[in-house]
Amino acid sequence: MKKVEVKKRWLGKYVSVRDNWIDDALSKGGLIIIHENQQMILNTNELKNIVYDREIKSKYDGKTYQLANILWKPSDTDLNQLNLV
Repeated sequence: MKKVEVKKRWLGKYVSVRDNWIDDALSKGGLIIIHENQQMILNTNELKNIVYDREIKSKYDGKTYQLANILWKPSDTDLNQLNLV
């Protein structure tokens, strides 16, 4: 699974995820989003159904990428337990 850390929530209830993170996570079996010492786990079926909200142009390299805002629902599963599976 691919792990990404998100520093902020949008409107207090959404996390923004980039398209390249999702593409990479699809090939790695899922995505773990970490925010404020909590995590949210998305499996490949959930990732396939994500709809992108907007296209952003990077202020660093000028490349464009898409963002999806996902409702933040932290998981009860401990990351250390997930590594044992």
